[in-house]
Amino acid sequence: MKLPLLLSTARCLGLAFVLPLLALLLAGRAARAQAPTITSFAPASGPLGQTVTVTGTNLTGLSSALVGGVPAPFAVSSATTATLTVPRGATNQRLRVSKAAGTALSTTAFQVT
Repeated sequence: MKLPLLLSTARCLGLAFVLPLLALLLAGRAARAQAPTITSFAPASGPLGQTVTVTGTNLTGLSSALVGGVPAPFAVSSATTATLTVPRGATNQRLRVSKAAGTALSTTAFQVT
């Protein structure tokens, strides 16, 4: 329901009926997907095939992970934790995770040893 229509309805039906609807409408807007963030990862370096634990926020729903621009296999454990495997061809660059709501880059590069 659009807000102008909701306000018009409020005048007709009274606030006691419309206020709960307004609360639901606003709650739905707040629940929309948010872009992921990367706050840290460990270990900071390792060989190809190394499992890396990524910590951040809004990681649920990731659609891709890259190490050095190369797609990496990944699994999401929770909204704040994901793991990825350093793929063949990865170089010393920042980690990148993406989902429909946005993309996050690590502040430091993973060092391929």
